[in-house]
Amino acid sequence: MDAQIVGVYVAAAGIIVSAVLSIVESRRQSRNAAASAKRAEAAGRVSDYNAQRIISALERLADSAAGARQAAAALPARQVSWQLAPRAGGYELSNTGTAAADNVLIRLPASLPGRTPAEPRMVAPGESLVFTAVPDRATTDATVTVTWKGPDGAEQEWFYPLPPAS
Repeated sequence: MDAQIVGVYVAAAGIIVSAVLSIVESRRQSRNAAASAKRAEAAGRVSDYNAQRIISALERLADSAAGARQAAAALPARQVSWQLAPRAGGYELSNTGTAAADNVLIRLPASLPGRTPAEPRMVAPGESLVFTAVPDRATTDATVTVTWKGPDGAEQEWFYPLPPAS
């Protein structure tokens, strides 16, 4: 009879442990699903941004083709253009455009651990800024945001998903 009681207690303990493990796993899966949703939202923002850039470029092309501007008489516009590439131990943001960018700031999302230059900097054509970013399991958004003042003095913004580290 004592063996039966012990067996009942062991079975009950097994059921309790199984239930606790099931709850813990369910919560872990819920956190992972939420993180995945946030990553998808960030990717959507980048897609929207890129679509807007394409639309703007197509509108400029249409204006040019319609004769709104004479390509032969116009000088090429000075502009800032960015490239983001992995470097040993970090990432390099390069100005690949033809104009200097003033007050350049690199921002990382709160869920992306890393270090960026603390003070705004001027980045001339061909120059770069180096920063670190280390995505981990808790990272829900790995989009790098760059803000600067362009040649016309207007505040501009560019964001791009962090490329895989090399």
